[in-house]
Amino acid sequence: MSKSYRAILVDGRLHWLDDVPDAIRRGTDELRVRVTIEEADGQDERELGALLDELAEADPYSSIDDPVEWQRELRKERSLE
Repeated sequence: MSKSYRAILVDGRLHWLDDVPDAIRRGTDELRVRVTIEEADGQDERELGALLDELAEADPYSSIDDPVEWQRELRKERSLE
């Protein structure tokens, strides 16, 4: 069964406007999607701006003392397959 989720595509990444699909939340390896392009009416830009403001306020990287070391640790965790 298909479900619809609203998102904005920016630089090849989806920014979810509403609920994030369960498959994404669970980390499913592959998810089949269908994309419909909608004409922007200014609302999407305002929603994206609000999301970016929330991200800036959250300051998610403030606890990282050494960004280079943090990236090295992240790379160690990935599979090289």
